[in-house]
Amino acid sequence: VALNLLHRACAQSVQVNVISYGAACTACERSGAWRSTLELLQELFDASMEPNCFIYTSAISACGRACRWELSLALFAEMPEKFIDPDTVAYNACASALDQAFEWELALALLFKMQWQ
Repeated sequence: VALNLLHRACAQSVQVNVISYGAACTACERSGAWRSTLELLQELFDASMEPNCFIYTSAISACGRACRWELSLALFAEMPEKFIDPDTVAYNACASALDQAFEWELALALLFKMQWQ
């Protein structure tokens, strides 16, 4: 529903912003629509908007819940490249995705990295 509302708003020339996309990403994450979360992230870039840590964390969580830990890790690694500092919630989301996939060594390495950030 949230994704549909966002696209309808865009189609009707309603001004949408990063917060609008963040709400849609969270809705997609909670409903298990990980692909839609990634599409929203791409739409942000296409619209020359800059995603924030909250949006990245939603995408990381959505991918993790879908057992797509590689995507979660790639998104996490992409954050500094986009000048976004991962916060504790982003670290936790990525570590959780790794833990669910039994990639405990990577999860531990990530948590050690967080300790030194």
